[in-house]
Amino acid sequence: MVRPTPALMIQATGSNAGKSTIVAGLARALVRRGLKVAPFYGCQILRPSKLLGFEDPDRPQSLERLIEACGAEAIDYPAKVKCCGFPIVLAREDVALGEAIMPLEQAVDAGADVMVTPCPLCHLSLDAWQGKAERKAGREFRLPVLHLAQLLGAAAGFGEDELKFKRHVVRLSPQTRRKLLPEAPRTEQPV
Repeated sequence: MVRPTPALMIQATGSNAGKSTIVAGLARALVRRGLKVAPFYGCQILRPSKLLGFEDPDRPQSLERLIEACGAEAIDYPAKVKCCGFPIVLAREDVALGEAIMPLEQAVDAGADVMVTPCPLCHLSLDAWQGKAERKAGREFRLPVLHLAQLLGAAAGFGEDELKFKRHVVRLSPQTRRKLLPEAPRTEQPV
């Protein structure tokens, strides 16, 4: 049986063997910087659960394990398994924005610095449409949304240019940047 790529990535890295490999290879501990990460599974990574057979779609833990393996704190909130709205945005933008508001609002209220998702469509929806979602909700979220590979890269010590954070619509705040990224090497000033 062929499984979708995002689910395969989570399965490989969310298993005990995959987690051990990641923990052994990470060069940094984000926890010392106090990074709080809201996992977002979305609706299609874990479903249909009978076909994928990966983990309980109502109580998944694979992203939390990966976040903690990176040294960050996983923030729990109910909407982490909801739909981001992407599948219906062209037909019903108002409904799609309502779907995006719920996880953004709950993650911010729970104290998240960033949200992370393995799904490229959820990443696009929650990042690119966040401004519209803020206007519809009547409040600001300013929650950077990272792809799972970016969080793993940051934990491994990759720099901002390699991680392509500048391509995001919602930018990292200076405080979140310090928690997430390695310090820039100091250069000596000429005398």
